[in-house]
Amino acid sequence: LHGHLTPGGGFQGGATLAVAPMILIVTFSVYFLTKRITINKAVILRTAGLSVIALASFIVLIVALLQGSIAYIFQNQVKMFSPYSIPSYMGDSLVLGGTLLLFNASETFAVFFGFIVLLILITLPEDQFRKVVLESEE
Repeated sequence: LHGHLTPGGGFQGGATLAVAPMILIVTFSVYFLTKRITINKAVILRTAGLSVIALASFIVLIVALLQGSIAYIFQNQVKMFSPYSIPSYMGDSLVLGGTLLLFNASETFAVFFGFIVLLILITLPEDQFRKVVLESEE
């Protein structure tokens, strides 16, 4: 709840959201979940979350360079010689923490889909793993 102002919260949010697919696996089956989201889709969505984290590190720098000015990597507030920053306020009253909201939301997304991949893999029957391993060895 406080993650838009201070670091932290992205991993906890993703781990909390990962309870939902685990309940689906326990209640219905892993096959029920994999009909809705495959491992490949989950890996792609996790990669998208990680890519946004990487982009957020450079977003202020990219904007400043496109406008012919100076900025820094991981800069989210105004620094000496660089007037660029992520807005500190949204509207009149909502205080933001610069790029922290983007970092935390992206981390939540990445962790959530990473856990989905893990949950699917650890709940698949062993014979399916053996089939995949034998095919990859050939």
